[in-house]
Amino acid sequence: MGALVASGITQALTSSSPTVKNDIPILVHHFIHKKAREMVLPNIPIPSPGEIDRLMRYDWPGNVRELENVVERAIILSKGKHLTFGNTIGYDAPSRERRPGDEQGTQRLDELEARHIEAVLNKVDRRVSGKGGAADLLGINPNTLRHRMRKLGIRFGRK
Repeated sequence: MGALVASGITQALTSSSPTVKNDIPILVHHFIHKKAREMVLPNIPIPSPGEIDRLMRYDWPGNVRELENVVERAIILSKGKHLTFGNTIGYDAPSRERRPGDEQGTQRLDELEARHIEAVLNKVDRRVSGKGGAADLLGINPNTLRHRMRKLGIRFGRK
């Protein structure tokens, strides 16, 4: 990676501003190379297909240091296999990559579930719990609904 790009990344690291989504791919690749050197890995790990998209969909509450920590944890957990980030960012959001059969109108169960939950949330003005809330309409415990929403990458709570 060029010195100018590395310099820009170093400046971003010292910044407390939130990560810009478009910067995530280059930052991830930088951190993978940096951590591979630090850990003296024989091979540079490669993210699994769709994983960069997963990171770009994540709502980063911290700054770039959080992204660096996520990459490091993924490398440690990968044990030499392709990197996945679902377990390291607190939820396993479904990948939106196209799969065989998608063109015929089939959907993955998690995608269908996410759409249904979103539709119910919109119907009740995004209220999760209480009488007439999404959990009530779906017939499940509000904590169970919140857990599924986190797993599916659906935002909830105050804006």
